[in-house]
Amino acid sequence: MRTALQVALERVLWYIGDGWHYILFLLALIFLIISRGEKENRKWLAGYSILFGAVYICPFTARIIMKYCVGYLVYWRMFWLLPSSVILAWAAAKLCTRWKKGWAQIVCMLLLTAVIALAGENPYVGTDAPYEKAVNMQKLPADVCQVCNLINEDRGEGGYASAVMPDSLIGYVRQYDASIELVYGRRSKLKKRRRRIHRQMNREDPNFSKLTKMIRKEKANYLVYEADERQNEQIESCGFLKIGEVGGYIVYRDGKSVS
Repeated sequence: MRTALQVALERVLWYIGDGWHYILFLLALIFLIISRGEKENRKWLAGYSILFGAVYICPFTARIIMKYCVGYLVYWRMFWLLPSSVILAWAAAKLCTRWKKGWAQIVCMLLLTAVIALAGENPYVGTDAPYEKAVNMQKLPADVCQVCNLINEDRGEGGYASAVMPDSLIGYVRQYDASIELVYGRRSKLKKRRRRIHRQMNREDPNFSKLTKMIRKEKANYLVYEADERQNEQIESCGFLKIGEVGGYIVYRDGKSVS
C-alpha cells in the first residue's frame, strides 16, 4: 500500500510539471465551493473533484487502478478525468459577469487569459519542449520514414519485409507503412521467443549471435539497430548485411534470406 501511495504522489508531480495551472484550478475550486447560489455546480463539479482526489490518493483504490486498469507508469493520466478546464471556465465566466459594463468584462477576460497563459509554458519553445515542427506530411520522425524507405527500396515491389527494431521506432512504423511486419509491438503480449528477442534488443550488451538466430526462426529478414561501429561488426559477422544508415540507426538485411 505504501508503494501505491508513493507512486500516486510521484505521478501528481508528473502531472503538475513546471506550470502553475494546478494553483489556478485549486483557487477556482475553492471559489466554486464558497460561491452562493451554485448548489448544482458545487454538487457535481466540486463534489466530483473531491471524490476523485480521495479515490486517486487512497492507497487501496490507487493500487487496484494501477494494477488492473491503467498501469503504474501512466497513472498520472487519471488526472485527465478531472473537470479542471470546465471549473476554470466557470470561474472565469463568473468573475467576468460580475462587471456590468461590457468594456470591464472584456478587460477582465483579457487579464484572466493572460494569467492562464503566463501560468503555463509554451510547448513549442525551448530545448525541452514536448512538440517540434513537423518535418513531413505524416508528422512522423524523419528517421522512421527513411528507415521504412530503405527497407522498401531493398525488398523491391511486392517483396516480403518483417523487421525487428528498437521500441523508439515501432509505433511510428505502423503509422507510416503497415506493410512492414514487426515481430513485436509496443506493450504487446509476446510469445516466449519474441519476448526473448525484445529482451535482447533492450540489453546494453546484447548477444547478437543469439539475437540473429531467434530473428531467423521468427522468419524476420530485417534488423534495425542503433548505429555503433563495434556492434555493426558483430551483427555483420552473424550474416546480416548493412543496407544503409539513417540518423542514429543502421538497417540490416539477413544475408541468408531472399530479398
